Formats: sequence, structure tokens, C-alpha cells
Amino acid sequence: MSKEKRKLKLDLVRVTWLDAYEEPSGWLEPKILDTVKCSECISYGLMYKRKDAIVLFGDIAKDISCEIGRLTIIPKGWIKDIKYFGVQEEIIVSGSLE
Repeated sequence: MSKEKRKLKLDLVRVTWLDAYEEPSGWLEPKILDTVKCSECISYGLMYKRKDAIVLFGDIAKDISCEIGRLTIIPKGWIKDIKYFGVQEEIIVSGSLE
């Protein structure tokens, strides 16, 4: 069975997003509830859009069946801003991504 191949165009972006906060285990004063907050993060990479999230990755190994590396998955509700740099990269994908 042959796998269908297609080209995928990906944008180079900077994403500003909020990361979840987790306090180390232990007993805490309840007043901490008013002081803890999410970290604002900035990530750069090539962006693939999904229904629930975006996937950023930083590396492409085109000579090894077009493998990708350094993945970060960010839920759409955590994203504050996306800046597009006007640069696109094409990769070849075998089969379905869904």
C-alpha cells in the first residue's frame, strides 16, 4: 500500500503564550492563591495549526524522511499573540496528519 504524499507549508512565527503554573508539593498558606500566576512565554518556530492547539517545531531533517524535532504543543486558549515573519518552509508529509 503506497502512502499519499503532500506538501505542507508552514509559517515561521513568534508565539506569546501563558504556561500553566504548578507549585512544588508541600503545605502552603492559602494567601498564596492571590499571588501565584502563569508565566508569559515566548517561543519561535515553524507552526502547524490543529483544531485544539498549535504545534511549533524548530528542526527539519529533510534527508531522513523529513523528520521534525524540538516540538512544543500550545493549546489555543493559552495563546496571547502570534507574530508572522513572512517566511514559509515546505515539508513533504506521507499519509494523513489527522
